[in-house]
Amino acid sequence: YAFQVREELVVTGLIGGGTSAGQFMGALLSANLDHVGNPVSPGSVLASGSFPHDTAGQEISVVPVLLIPGSWYYLAQGRVGTGGSHHLLNRLNLQSLRENSQVGVLHPDSGQHAFSFAGATEPDTLIGIRPNNTSDKPAIGFRYERRQEIHFSQWEWQLCTYGDEDFVLEATSSSGLPVSFLSSNESVAIIKGNVVEIRGAGDTQIIATQNGGGAYSQAPSVSRTLRVLPRPLSLVARSMDKTYGEPDPELLYDLIGLLPGDALTGRLERETGENVGSYVIGMGSLEPPPGYDLRFEPGLLAIEPRSIIVAAKPAQKYVGQGDPLFDWEICEGTLATGDIMMGNLARSPGETRGVYEIGLGTLSAGTNYTISLRPAEFTIRA
Repeated sequence: YAFQVREELVVTGLIGGGTSAGQFMGALLSANLDHVGNPVSPGSVLASGSFPHDTAGQEISVVPVLLIPGSWYYLAQGRVGTGGSHHLLNRLNLQSLRENSQVGVLHPDSGQHAFSFAGATEPDTLIGIRPNNTSDKPAIGFRYERRQEIHFSQWEWQLCTYGDEDFVLEATSSSGLPVSFLSSNESVAIIKGNVVEIRGAGDTQIIATQNGGGAYSQAPSVSRTLRVLPRPLSLVARSMDKTYGEPDPELLYDLIGLLPGDALTGRLERETGENVGSYVIGMGSLEPPPGYDLRFEPGLLAIEPRSIIVAAKPAQKYVGQGDPLFDWEICEGTLATGDIMMGNLARSPGETRGVYEIGLGTLSAGTNYTISLRPAEFTIRA
């Protein structure tokens, strides 16, 4: 149990309780206690007194005693006489040298006891132990500890960016005992000793603690909010091209701001379509790791026409005959799977004897191709 009191306390009296007749004795002793607060050997009597138990609640006059921070004490009680019930000492008057009328009440029933002090503005701590003792000489042990505070300044580090360098925390306790630190959200920051390592974007509480020791009680913890901003990450999709009918190239991108050890997942994706034209390259399933503020610039995939060279074959006829169907063959390039040529070659106009050039005419593979022709001669003979 922890109880708040002022420092420089002195004991001014012990008050007994109960209703049966008999003589009770009370004493404040320096402590020789076991781990549950039972006296294990006689301690030095610091204050004592007695009273007739039939006048329950009477105060035993004792000499004021200064309690030393960090020391253990216990209240002992004895009974002289027979019959009736008896109780532990149920009140301990504690008085500050700087402030009077501070009363602590011990509740002996059910192992519960507490101290309350009026007007204590700068309390120290009183830790009570209810002993496991059912004899006629029960005792309640307590340790008096001095209060301490933590001084934890607020600094620029409370606002930083994911990827910033580790930094050192500085905090002191009024006792001079070392201060420890912890982070409430280790996905944002972890603490090794007094060094903060940023792990991701978000908020976490950096809590300074001092658990007490020696003459000092545990200090109230002090927390500061650490806010880690996302790290700017620039992702630019590279513009690329391909020839109609060919598979897509690997879609690439350039990154600025990614930390070593971090990696993106997924891949870029482009608008659907296989005809000649321009298609936007978007984020697709590509994602940065946590802790980044992504700025994305899309790219373009250009599908260029497929090039084919067609060679016309020479042909002839006699004056007055109809034109034959002009034959051709692909001499350079290929058609994409599933595509076909449509239309026919055509010659220069004229029906008199002579030589005419065979041209491309209506021959085509569609808008996804550029077709070049190696012409041939068409001869009309007499």
